[in-house]
Amino acid sequence: MITPLGEELRELAPNVLSQRAVRRFLGYLNSQREGLLGGGKRNPGEREHVLRAKVGEVPDRQDVVASITGLEVEIADRLASGRTPLPAEPDLVAVSEWSTGAHRRQWASAESA
Repeated sequence: MITPLGEELRELAPNVLSQRAVRRFLGYLNSQREGLLGGGKRNPGEREHVLRAKVGEVPDRQDVVASITGLEVEIADRLASGRTPLPAEPDLVAVSEWSTGAHRRQWASAESA
């Protein structure tokens, strides 16, 4: 079930998606690969999965790593060559206005409850 607030957030997606967001995603993608390979920082919840991957209980770990690397290269290439329809930066004004409004509405409904 999607709440009205969730619907608003989904409608805001075009204002958030940007090359900056993609670059941050690349950092996240890299940290996930590092975690799978046993390096880098990991969240405590990922520990069990990483340990299973290390001992071979996760099938085709190298295929997963190769897929991650391939995706990372493709995304970086698109960013570097300008082959992306995404704007360089998110629309921070729209995001801030939505966030402020959402908080105000939430606080108002909490006060009236």
